Amino acid sequence: MVRHVVESQGATTSKLEPGGVQRKRSLGPPFETPEAFHALGEDSVFELQDLFTEQLGMNLRNEVAQGSLDDSGPFGTDDLYAWWLLLRVCVVTSKQVEQRR
Repeated sequence: MVRHVVESQGATTSKLEPGGVQRKRSLGPPFETPEAFHALGEDSVFELQDLFTEQLGMNLRNEVAQGSLDDSGPFGTDDLYAWWLLLRVCVVTSKQVEQRR
């Protein structure tokens, strides 16, 4: 979702390597683009980074990928907040798209 939003604002979320292979960048760099700040807002970018990419934050993405969450993990306060924040970002960006039409 973050990559889509950043790309829709004109930024790139991949890099071209020698040999013509185009790889997606990790999730961190798209958050640090001016396009992300413009589309999502500085506060939302900060919160998303804290929840999904920063080791000192919740880092939910790695917790889920590495299987570190216990059975109650997906129903904790931080997880529900992450769900709400992503839903909010989806609604805000869809409204921005509607306004551009």
